[in-house]
Amino acid sequence: MAALARARRDDIDVALDGLKVRRIRVCTWSLATSDLHLRYKLRITHEQALEAISTNVRYAGSIARKLNSPRKTPAAAISTSCAGLVKRAVDAGATTINLPDTVGYALPDEYEAMFRRVIDFLDGAAGIILSAHGHNDLGLGVANSLAAIRGGARQLELTINGIGERAGNAALEEVAVVLRVRQPPSA
Repeated sequence: MAALARARRDDIDVALDGLKVRRIRVCTWSLATSDLHLRYKLRITHEQALEAISTNVRYAGSIARKLNSPRKTPAAAISTSCAGLVKRAVDAGATTINLPDTVGYALPDEYEAMFRRVIDFLDGAAGIILSAHGHNDLGLGVANSLAAIRGGARQLELTINGIGERAGNAALEEVAVVLRVRQPPSA
């Protein structure tokens, strides 16, 4: 079981309080990191985002045993500045990095490449789980989830029947069937 919070100390406190009966607490928190989100939604600078990442990962890590870290959009994650945000989260103790296609805009080859770039930037990402979260705005949620696996993702965030905001998210049952039906033949 995991709790989701915004990258704010009071939100993290509430999320972790909800998990206090769990032996292993998983705190997943989110910080929009695209230039547009930073400037117009959060009204903070890139440097303030870096500080928020460090502060919140360290704080949540003092309470939770497993940390899922800031979510990032593919457009931002492909850039060097976003790779720096990912590195900051890992250096502060994050164990899982979620790289979502939050607006369902990425094409499968772009999404796969993003995961490969982050792994390269993290020198192989040893000990780090990269996670994918696909939206279906352009009908590519499942395709992007499969591309994320090819790119090195080890965790997928999926929904039953593709239910989710706007056009929905990648459907668990569709991904499961593709992985089952398209597996290599046994020797």
